[in-house]
Amino acid sequence: MKINEVKQIIEEQIKRKGYRLEERKSTSTGSWYFKIYSAEVSLLFRVSDHKTKKDVITLRLDHKLTRDAVVRFANNRCEDLSYRRLKVLLGM
Repeated sequence: MKINEVKQIIEEQIKRKGYRLEERKSTSTGSWYFKIYSAEVSLLFRVSDHKTKKDVITLRLDHKLTRDAVVRFANNRCEDLSYRRLKVLLGM
């Protein structure tokens, strides 16, 4: 699966959930970084064809990807953001 297809699926899923999305391409690699927002809370993840030493949630393009896998990944990130927002609201 190509990066443009993956980006389109992610954008569709994030929009469907009603979150704001920012994306940027890495200046030194082919990675794309995505940040989703719910009010003042955000979550960062990336789509890449290689590992990273940083602690960023990554969807790897070099693995066999299907549309369903990308949809699950995007939906899981939305659930992570929702959980993070709930913790902030509860003061945890």
